[in-house]
Amino acid sequence: ILFLATAVAMLFTQKAIAPGTVWFELYLLAVLASYFCYCWLRSGQTVGMFAWRLLLSDLAGKRVNLATALLRFFVATLLGFGVLGLLWALIDIDRVALQDRLTGTRVLRLPKAIRAR
Repeated sequence: ILFLATAVAMLFTQKAIAPGTVWFELYLLAVLASYFCYCWLRSGQTVGMFAWRLLLSDLAGKRVNLATALLRFFVATLLGFGVLGLLWALIDIDRVALQDRLTGTRVLRLPKAIRAR
């Protein structure tokens, strides 16, 4: 996703983009936020979550809304809770990641699909 987003940006600049360019970093952050929020709103799963049979939901078991999806994304990325948040699940009594604890969401494991014979 970021590779394609960079290619699109380079179509407009017609040159390489220097590391640390603020507008470019904000653009990539917006692309990532759009991807994650779109996936979570549409099906509750990113491509990786689908492969691992994981589903993001709110505490009631329903799909998250846009505000919750954006909050979860920014808590996990901008506040640096991504990896730390996952490690938090090791000590959390409910085994919930910090970004899920703070945003009222849960990542559920889906059962294996039964194959038709």
